Amino acid sequence: MNVDDFMKQLNAQTAPANKSFKPKGRVLEKISLNFEGNFGRYMVLPMNSVILDYPFIKMEGTREICVPRKNVAQDGTESTYTAWIKLLPKDAYKFLDINGRITSSLTAADDQLLSEAYTVFDQLYNEIDAKNNQQVSRNLIRKRNYTIFNAYCCNFWASNATGNPRDPQRSKFCGLFVSTAKGFMNAVEENIASNNIIGGGDYNWLEQIYGRQLSGRTGYMLFNIGRNKESGIMGYSVNVDHKYDCGSVLSSYSISEEEAEMMQNPVLNFLGWQAGHEDDELPVANRRLFNTSLIQEAIDYMTKQLAGVRSAKESGTSIEEAIKATSETVALENNNSYIPKDNTNDPMLKTNVPPTAGIPQEEVMARNTNPFQTPAAAKMDPITGTPISNDNPSRFGGGFAGTSSGPAINGTPFKQPEFTKFGSGNNQPQEGDLPF
Repeated sequence: MNVDDFMKQLNAQTAPANKSFKPKGRVLEKISLNFEGNFGRYMVLPMNSVILDYPFIKMEGTREICVPRKNVAQDGTESTYTAWIKLLPKDAYKFLDINGRITSSLTAADDQLLSEAYTVFDQLYNEIDAKNNQQVSRNLIRKRNYTIFNAYCCNFWASNATGNPRDPQRSKFCGLFVSTAKGFMNAVEENIASNNIIGGGDYNWLEQIYGRQLSGRTGYMLFNIGRNKESGIMGYSVNVDHKYDCGSVLSSYSISEEEAEMMQNPVLNFLGWQAGHEDDELPVANRRLFNTSLIQEAIDYMTKQLAGVRSAKESGTSIEEAIKATSETVALENNNSYIPKDNTNDPMLKTNVPPTAGIPQEEVMARNTNPFQTPAAAKMDPITGTPISNDNPSRFGGGFAGTSSGPAINGTPFKQPEFTKFGSGNNQPQEGDLPF
């Protein structure tokens, strides 16, 4: 045997290692600042985007649609769930081209598809008057104004905390901060302007606070967020204060390389699993985040909802019921191969299997709306191995659905036990029924 030739062939047939696999480590948290449990004061070191060299991303008018989707577990079990699919503003899709220039990452086809998604979304939004009809729209469609940024949080003091107010509730964690407060960026700008007046018009102190330095910073951003308590006003109260020339305060805080790697692009962190994965092997700054298949899925779903709502309006029926019916239909379409564990034939998953004895074969066939994907099981004679049909039942198949007689025992015809069919009586199989 040629050992060298053996090893060459072995190496050629060996699957390459998955380069995208990374061992589980620290996870970047998503801190929603409109959640009451996150109200309070934050002492943070903002991390600039590797694309813009600027920390804050403002995405006004972000459209979101709640779509039923399918999930496949590791054991092959499928189930449905709902997800708010985000249609970001076009200017949120930026990256660095091969020359290092900041430009749109959308191709002409991406741009056209996103425009189509906007159009269908706006039609559905207006058709149900979502802004003034929250009871109908709250679990289906919405618009949000977002301000997002990555930052290392030195300390967090919760507004609802008890005990010593000087003691932080959390310290030393990194995250994506997501705010829907309209005045967040105004508060940042106003405080920078105030500090600039005090500093005599010099903005150099900003370098102490903003950037991508992992250690040695001498400034930080302090902000408070909570519910606006003014009478008759709905929204949030935001205060921002920039502190600089205070290196001694920050001497015990530093950002690890792993944490910095997670805080490269706030838009990528915001999209999460919804980001496109075609460029996963590229550096974060060069990745295109547009997810064509997901946006098309959202368009298809919104189109069906729009048709259902318009049909309900024309017929004078409930819009809410139409939306619910469309959602259930799409969920079933996305999950039509899912077999609940209560109906499975797998003995390891089988629990409380409802008996199906007594259901005519014609009814079973009629219920099977997708025979190519879920073919009906054949009934076989246990002795001869030949198929059993309702038109020509064998000796073992003739009496299971009614009162037909089977083979004679000592000259006396053996009468098969009677079973109650679905659709008669109380519509439930009687105790003692045997499932097929």
